[in-house]
Amino acid sequence: MEEGLVQALKLAMGCCAPVASVRPTIDEVVKQLEENRPRNRSALYSPTETRSEIGTPF
Repeated sequence: MEEGLVQALKLAMGCCAPVASVRPTIDEVVKQLEENRPRNRSALYSPTETRSEIGTPF
């Protein structure tokens, strides 16, 4: 899961590039996100966390 977070952070940093021509297009962003998303949703949660523990902090 850490690798996915690193990839998402790199993608986000690319989207913030000061030079517009260096930024990825929306199509490139969508493609990257789709390629890097977890294959099954249970991979989003650690075995020790419950859904209620992961909910919103408010």
